[in-house]
Amino acid sequence: MALEDACDPKAVLFAHAGLPLSDKPESVPLSGFTYTVWLLEKNQSTTQQLWADVREILMCLSLLNTEMNGSPPSGTSFQNKQLQLDRNVVYAINAMLHYARTVTLNASSEYLTSVIEEIAKAGWVLSYAFDAILAGDCDDLIESVQIEAWALDIHVDVK
Repeated sequence: MALEDACDPKAVLFAHAGLPLSDKPESVPLSGFTYTVWLLEKNQSTTQQLWADVREILMCLSLLNTEMNGSPPSGTSFQNKQLQLDRNVVYAINAMLHYARTVTLNASSEYLTSVIEEIAKAGWVLSYAFDAILAGDCDDLIESVQIEAWALDIHVDVK
């Protein structure tokens, strides 16, 4: 991912979703969450890379959380919260979640169970974090994910 895109949460989310950053289909990056999941399907990547992607996505979602819900989100009145999300951001997040679910649902017996479990957990983390943004009162997405995962006895690598 280009350095100039690293500060733009929308561009980072698009890259992780495998979506073009412009009208040119060739601008689809060959890196990021969906690409890592695709490589994991072919046994050509590692779950460490998957979690690195998830951590980067969480950082972007944290920025979007503050942008949308104020700082701190729990201390911002409802009237001061942004009530709409950019549909492209929602699409990018949904594309990642959809791909993770599809891979885990269609996993054949030749897949390593541990890899499929990691993909499912990564999808859970992203889904939980996005829900927390929509709720509008979560001050620290990463900490919230960790607490919820601990409560559910789900082992995740988000820090």
